[in-house]
Amino acid sequence: MQATFLLISDRKESQWSQVLARALAPLGELQVVLEKEAVQHTLQHGYDTMIVDAAVIDDVPFLISRLRAQQPQARIVVVTASPTWQRAREALQAGAVNYVHKSLNEKELLSIFKDILARTPPPWP
Repeated sequence: MQATFLLISDRKESQWSQVLARALAPLGELQVVLEKEAVQHTLQHGYDTMIVDAAVIDDVPFLISRLRAQQPQARIVVVTASPTWQRAREALQAGAVNYVHKSLNEKELLSIFKDILARTPPPWP
């Protein structure tokens, strides 16, 4: 069964989304939505993994909380080009399962997301 991925970003087309789509192709399909569409979109569609681009989202913990309320079983992964432990802690406390450094290396991304999919999603109330 193919996995379903949702990237929440500020643009539907970017170098990062294209690299991520190619990296995840062996695992499943990637859809991209804008932040303002994300919560409504998740009401209509189910995803195995939602990827939040922290570099372009104003309030990452708030968005994660809203996504988690819509799909408690989904894996929510935060990606960023400039990780800090404070932002990682906030994202994980809000319900993210992982906080990943944004990479353009497709093999590295594939390996990271294979590992994430292999883990059982945490139970969320």
